Amino acid sequence: MRKDTGEAWHAEWLDDYFGRHVYGVRFPDGTVLRTDEVHDRTFEAVMPFRLIGQFVVDAENSRVLTCFDDGEDCDRRYSEDRVNDDPHFICECGRLGQRMEEISPSRCGLE
Repeated sequence: MRKDTGEAWHAEWLDDYFGRHVYGVRFPDGTVLRTDEVHDRTFEAVMPFRLIGQFVVDAENSRVLTCFDDGEDCDRRYSEDRVNDDPHFICECGRLGQRMEEISPSRCGLE
């Protein structure tokens, strides 16, 4: 979905088009946009967080995920359900949604 027109289009994914882990999307009319310009759907986990068993879950009862960028912690927190709904999801730091990890309770202030 293009934010600028509100229309759904078939498009081509361009790996590292705008730099390392900064992806582009080319539309049939030749326009190339950054992935964050293509849609505004949020994948962030919804606070408050709580612990159920060993898992941190959000207000929508979805497990909370985080990612790592070249060994450094990425501070973003995502809803597992929302990430799983989009097989093409990529964090702003470049981590693919399928490679995200469950967040630790201590990173959410729950321990």
